[in-house]
Amino acid sequence: MIICFLGPDGSGKTTITNSVVDKVKCEFNGCQRYHLRTYFGLKKKTVFTVTDPHGQKPRGWLVSNIKLIYFLLDYCFGFTFLLKKENLIIFDRFYHDLLVDPKRYRFGGSFHFAKFLSKFVPEPDIYFVLVADPSLIQKRKKEVPLNETERQVQLYKAFAENNKKAFLIDTGNEVNQSVDNVIEIILKRLE
Repeated sequence: MIICFLGPDGSGKTTITNSVVDKVKCEFNGCQRYHLRTYFGLKKKTVFTVTDPHGQKPRGWLVSNIKLIYFLLDYCFGFTFLLKKENLIIFDRFYHDLLVDPKRYRFGGSFHFAKFLSKFVPEPDIYFVLVADPSLIQKRKKEVPLNETERQVQLYKAFAENNKKAFLIDTGNEVNQSVDNVIEIILKRLE
């Protein structure tokens, strides 16, 4: 099963992912975790903590669009490889994060081209879209202004509403409740 967690910084992706892995790993032969993409054919990169996601200038139009094509190929080849395993595969962030927050990825290319390519990116079995009240998210992680967090929450909600594989998880409640909601969805899907 391939699942991914989407949501703004501070929505609880890392906390919930860690708890979910601890509670459902016995249902699978193993668990592999990826950040954003599969890094197919390359040694997995270390994920660095981002403290200023909008602090760098965007890449140029050509470089940004070439990088999108590279991402698409990485997902296509990576998913072909991942699907051969009988594990739980978890993504923390995914291609669709780039459509919500292009500044984080220094994307300076065509948004229409990015949206077009998203139709060809292999989809996980489940998207968990984590959201909470923007002011609560800001208390957890204040890496972008409040109006940017509000904008991202609205776009993530719209993604969840328009995707049959997406489940909206309100992380404004107790962590255990959010984790239980995620686990219930995973176990129902396994059945």
